[in-house]
Amino acid sequence: MKLRKILPSLFFFFFISLSVNAQTVSLESLLGEMLDRQAVLKPGPEFTCRQFSSYDRAAKSPTENWFANGDASQFLRVEERDGRKEWVLMETDGPGAIVRWWITAPHWKNRFYIYVDGAQTPTFEGKIDEIVGGSALFGGPDQPCEPLSQETARGRNLYLPIPYAKSIKITCDSMEEQRNLYYQINYRTYAAGTPVQSLTPEVLAAAQDQIAAANRRLAAGCSDVCSTPRNDPPGLKRLPNGFQGAGCVRSFIVQLDSEDSDATVQALRSWILEITFDGKKTVSCPLGDFFGSGVGANAYETYMTRVRAELVTGTNLDGDQTFILQAALGGELVSCWPMPFREGMSWNLRKTRDLPVEIQVNIEVEPLAPEIAAVPAEDFLYFHANWHQERGIQTVGGNGTKDWNYATLTGRGVYVGDVLSVRNPVSDWWGEGDEKIFVDGETFPSHFGTGTEDYYGYAWCTPKFFQSPWRAQPRVEGPGNFGNTTNLRFRSLDRIPFKKDFRFEMEVWHWKATKINYAVATFFYGTRDLKVQTDGYSLIDVEAAQDVSWITEFQPIELGNFRLTKDPTGGRAQIQKMGGFRNGKWLNSEQIWWQAGKPGDELEFLVTIPQGTKEISLGLTKACDYGIVEFYLDDQKIGGPWDGCNPVPGSDGVIHETVKFPVPTELADGKEHKLTVYLVGKSRRSTGTMFGADFLETE
Repeated sequence: MKLRKILPSLFFFFFISLSVNAQTVSLESLLGEMLDRQAVLKPGPEFTCRQFSSYDRAAKSPTENWFANGDASQFLRVEERDGRKEWVLMETDGPGAIVRWWITAPHWKNRFYIYVDGAQTPTFEGKIDEIVGGSALFGGPDQPCEPLSQETARGRNLYLPIPYAKSIKITCDSMEEQRNLYYQINYRTYAAGTPVQSLTPEVLAAAQDQIAAANRRLAAGCSDVCSTPRNDPPGLKRLPNGFQGAGCVRSFIVQLDSEDSDATVQALRSWILEITFDGKKTVSCPLGDFFGSGVGANAYETYMTRVRAELVTGTNLDGDQTFILQAALGGELVSCWPMPFREGMSWNLRKTRDLPVEIQVNIEVEPLAPEIAAVPAEDFLYFHANWHQERGIQTVGGNGTKDWNYATLTGRGVYVGDVLSVRNPVSDWWGEGDEKIFVDGETFPSHFGTGTEDYYGYAWCTPKFFQSPWRAQPRVEGPGNFGNTTNLRFRSLDRIPFKKDFRFEMEVWHWKATKINYAVATFFYGTRDLKVQTDGYSLIDVEAAQDVSWITEFQPIELGNFRLTKDPTGGRAQIQKMGGFRNGKWLNSEQIWWQAGKPGDELEFLVTIPQGTKEISLGLTKACDYGIVEFYLDDQKIGGPWDGCNPVPGSDGVIHETVKFPVPTELADGKEHKLTVYLVGKSRRSTGTMFGADFLETE
């Protein structure tokens, strides 16, 4: 990265730090605000939060290309500067601050240029993957930058704030070579006249110690709260299920214990946590969703929440991540959302099903901070958590199905996060849909996204566990995107204030026509008169009482006269898209893909053998990580051992081969038979035991 106007002396660093007034918005103040969980409750400079993104500009309105999906490489315009072309991602007037920046691309071949306060030369510049998700703004390529700048599941994120007093413009070059770039940039705009110290190379260099300290604090998650228990504040009376008096919930901790893991999974969905503040119930949410876990107890940690569970783990079906092999019998669930009250609070656990699970609740309360206690009653903000679910949404394959409502709010408040839990009956990608957020009467969303996984900080449908201070994917059942998935995003500097109303829609956009379940918990603060719309939602008691399962029931797969009706005896099978492999042709550019099998495991197809059939032809895949198999028709061996290994590494080594096997005369009867693939093992040249097939033909 190239930094302009490098400081002349350490004395100048010191002068900059001391010259910033306590009321001035600066890198220093924003980092402090980020670390202060109660900042959302305290008076401060007024701002709005909006987003620039590469959303498809063809999406004009709900009646014109509303679900358009060409979200890559969309820019404001192209400029000529110093003999080069620059593509403009963002340009806006201040005072303001960039508070979240996300990108993804298949490769990184160009540079970002950041122009602060109308500068004619870049204030900061660098390779795009070093600016966002790298350490270019953190003192150099070898300096630690996580979690403020971090890659999670192929999505690159930058949470280091970039304040500007007058204006900011962000561009990139060489899009002819880069070609593909997705981006989202969340930014604040402060009220006119708000003093802001713009970020410069000198200010950034002077703040490196503070940035490093912020990274350490954020990386520690909830430990600062959980490791320092406190006594109840004076004047607060503890009741069996709450408190009388004024205070602020500092931590809400639930311990679950059971000898039945299925019961634990069900309790986390069917037991509804209700919390009332100053006589008004504002929290109504299943336990698992409230704590960001979704279905089951999924171990993870953010700056706001933590789930711990005793789990058995291993290598997942894709071979590159940890996954959970069995549901937890119990666990510890922690929330660090600040929850203030003036007169008292109470909690209740409403059980929609009777289950053999023991529960303990521990709530820690601290005194109201003076600046929060001084807020007028009509402006005092209360914590809210709401949940709803829709089962069996019939998706339109390869297009948007509908906008699915996360939350519709009327009044004043601040939106601070959500937890999405999806049950997908197929391995195809479910989350192509964009977020659309409307604030204070907007007719076009000020936040228009580029994909559900992009909103949650990852990319490319990646089924991989990750955690960070503000986003996580605690559960991906798999294989691929099959089964239960939980995504969460919590908002700190990128929280969204609203004065009149707030509406959040997420497109349901699936690549396959199927039926899918969506459930969402939303978190926000609001004044006492805030209204939450629930029209059109199913009753929470009805939805929370529905059966949930840690392991999603296998869904039959059919392709090219193969019919798979159950899981293999080891590993998992799914449809794999093969269009990206150029050295072979597969039926419908797909195959049935068996992964993670071990010697002795079996994959059983149901096939119909017409009368008079002499032999069958199988379309099979060979690659460097495929195994050796044998083929049986109703327990009679008809072929093999067949070695699926092609020792050429990478995608060039993935090839298609047709093999033929004889059919016993007595089985050519026009009836359905079992075709069993028996996994023998692998050759010394192979790196795995996978198997793939796309068609069966009879002769």
